[in-house]
Amino acid sequence: MCDQKKNRLNSSWYTPLDSCLLPLASSNYKWPAPWPQRLNTKPLSLSLGTDAEETFNEDTRHWASLVSDVYLGGLAINWSSVRNVMDMNAGNGGFATALIDRPLWVMNVVPISGPDTLPII
Repeated sequence: MCDQKKNRLNSSWYTPLDSCLLPLASSNYKWPAPWPQRLNTKPLSLSLGTDAEETFNEDTRHWASLVSDVYLGGLAINWSSVRNVMDMNAGNGGFATALIDRPLWVMNVVPISGPDTLPII
């Protein structure tokens, strides 16, 4: 188990890797929704702000529409030859969620200059 005094639960950048496991937060921990239902369910790690769930759902709908209308239909991309996609500004992961039915892998990247949304993804 990791040293709990370090309190690096959500530290993503400039943090050395540890060979230990973080303990679960026993007071409010719940299992995530089953796969693939969790793709469209507000993650437990999302902030508890009043509009957090609506923002998450709006982002998911936005990317589903954009991917369907533009990426899959409007661009001259041969999707049968695409295997890997990198989302350089992943936000809440809506782009990857919109591509779930495609046989490809999406690597989500969160820029250091933006909010740390890696726990959400």
